[in-house]
Amino acid sequence: MFLAPETILDNPIGCPVDIWSGGVLLHLLVAGYPPFWHDNSEKMLLAAARGQFSLSSPGWNKISNSCKDLVKLMLTVQTSQRITAVEAIRHPWFFKMSALDSPRPRRKHSSALSNSSRLTEKLKCTISEMHSSLKLQRLSLDHLKGKFFPLYHSAMNLSEVR
Repeated sequence: MFLAPETILDNPIGCPVDIWSGGVLLHLLVAGYPPFWHDNSEKMLLAAARGQFSLSSPGWNKISNSCKDLVKLMLTVQTSQRITAVEAIRHPWFFKMSALDSPRPRRKHSSALSNSSRLTEKLKCTISEMHSSLKLQRLSLDHLKGKFFPLYHSAMNLSEVR
């Protein structure tokens, strides 16, 4: 469910893979469900490889436009167009939330707001820490190539994605 298109298609991978996984995680935390899900694992992988997800379900009506924008930028299929870690942590979603984007409850001490704010702050800290660790870690992932998507006939159908 967290696999980036380049991983699924056995293309060279790098830091953009982590941004993709972060986008899946952000989607999951904000919406409550993953962007790519299907009972059939091949269909789920095809949807991920094609970047086919929706932000139009009723649950997304209450999500800020800046958060939706960040999710879209993180789940961009083409790695050259996908947002970088530096760009992601500088995204407006981290710094400003307008009253329209983030409705505030009328009660001063709302536990739901306080839990949501804590979750948002934890998410921001986690992404910031992930960005810092990207600079420090240089892991060899060559041994993982080709392990996740042995369905080569399906991969051939995705040539238009590349």
